[in-house]
Amino acid sequence: MKTFSCSIVRNKTIHIINLRLKKESKFSLTILLLWLTVWPVCTQPRSDLSLNNVVNILALESTQARIEKLNFKNKLLQYENYKKGFLPSVSFNLSPFSFNRSLKLLQHPNDGSYTYVDDYTNNSSAGVTVSQKIGLTGGSFTFGSNINYLREFGTNRNSFNTTPYTIGYSQKIWGANKTYKLEREIEKRKHEED
Repeated sequence: MKTFSCSIVRNKTIHIINLRLKKESKFSLTILLLWLTVWPVCTQPRSDLSLNNVVNILALESTQARIEKLNFKNKLLQYENYKKGFLPSVSFNLSPFSFNRSLKLLQHPNDGSYTYVDDYTNNSSAGVTVSQKIGLTGGSFTFGSNINYLREFGTNRNSFNTTPYTIGYSQKIWGANKTYKLEREIEKRKHEED
């Protein structure tokens, strides 16, 4: 009985095949076919890694290298968020239900007596506000609109109140422009270092 061994390297795993040849023809034919299918795999040259390749791979995939990559990405995202802070922001306000059922103490206008009155209402409101930072002054400009709806269930009345537009500007009195200039300079230098 003859024994033959062959090592096969595929995808970084090693498979060892032990073939035992017998004198029977069916078995020999099977072994021959198997050998013809395995032989090209066994004769392929292995890709040997050089020392430089191994060192480069280990250096790029080390824990410290991954930490540095993440730090770089984090600083880049911080700078992008700083720049996006000067884009206009839109905020929506919606309060569909605000039920109130309570007793209120009211004074009668004719005789000055006090009575409790049932207050049963629903107040709804919706609005939108657009805000924009002004870099040169460090302030903020706002534009908005709002609508309110009041439903009084006790007297069966509906009332609407709207504010078609509001315009506002807010500014810190002390050091607003200086703060903006310092933040801009810090962010530019951080970004240039990376």
